[in-house]
Amino acid sequence: MMNYSFLYQQIVNGYSSLPLHLLPGYSLPPLQLFLEVTYNCNLSCDFCQFLQSSDSGSMPASANRFELSIGECHNIVEQAPPTAVISFTGGEPFVKAGFADLLGAASERNKTHIFTNGTRIGGKTAESLVDLGSRNLLTPGLILVGISLEGLADTHNRITGRPWAYAKTIEGLHSLAHYKASKNRKYPLIELKTVISENNVRELYAIYQVAKQCRVDIFNVMAMSMLPQASRTGRCAAGSYLEPPPPVKPVAPVILEEQLRRIQEDAARSEIQLRTTPQGFDFREIINHYHDKRRLAGYRCYYPWYGVGISAYGDLLICPYTVTGNVREHRIKTLLNNRRARIFRKHLQAARIFPGCWGCCMLVPRKPRLPR
Repeated sequence: MMNYSFLYQQIVNGYSSLPLHLLPGYSLPPLQLFLEVTYNCNLSCDFCQFLQSSDSGSMPASANRFELSIGECHNIVEQAPPTAVISFTGGEPFVKAGFADLLGAASERNKTHIFTNGTRIGGKTAESLVDLGSRNLLTPGLILVGISLEGLADTHNRITGRPWAYAKTIEGLHSLAHYKASKNRKYPLIELKTVISENNVRELYAIYQVAKQCRVDIFNVMAMSMLPQASRTGRCAAGSYLEPPPPVKPVAPVILEEQLRRIQEDAARSEIQLRTTPQGFDFREIINHYHDKRRLAGYRCYYPWYGVGISAYGDLLICPYTVTGNVREHRIKTLLNNRRARIFRKHLQAARIFPGCWGCCMLVPRKPRLPR
């Protein structure tokens, strides 16, 4: 199978190099747009920075701010270049009323991608997602469904705070794989994502086996990020990209190394593709990350030149630390290259990388590399 992470690194590096060298401070239209449709969630994962959640899917507005309406989300999608990949995330997107219609509309004009906990995609919902699948990488449609699984049944349910979470997620995974097979569809690819923690480190290889049993295409081993993501909800300080984020809680290095080794050896004989988050981390770097051994020199961030994120409150971010304005007040095109955005890009270009970048999912190696 094509190595999508490696291809992605090559594309964004090449696309970003044009404005980097020819238009200092400016970016071209975004290749990827992340839209946080809500901060509500039906789970309560113990490591999530957007921890406030409820079964009813309601969350109090922060600092008198209110989430984007579904109509405002449609307007954002219409402003995205047709060539951009639109990634929907949250919170849990499927608790947002009207999200299915939003995803359908976006998938008619753009390539789309969703992050979900998978508890609400069983049965007919899974079939509808497969029907939205892109015919190939050159046409619009849903190209990737990323689903979180944080452990085997007991561990996952404990981490998510819901006794039914594991069963529902597995049901969603099986439903997607079933409809893909029955309709002979390649897309959307199914990605199973696991954030490493002291609670699940002994189960990583077993989770990988679950991924194989559920016929997923990609298994994503994720390093926990300590960047101040929840700052955009108003519930924590924004922090500074000039200061390194706090270290993650260590896990047993021998156990982590053994689990990752077993995964890597098995995947070499399997059709499943391994991915890491951050994209630039190999397994050795993930082990270092959990013991606060930081090596920023080999990494770059091109995200401000090819990507943009929009919070559930409408703030436009070209970096987790940098808001350039709000889409309720200005169009995306204006916010993308305003004075604040240009100053930040010039600063990053001069510095190459910031201390606060460590652990960010957008870190890439200075030279794209295939995973070993």
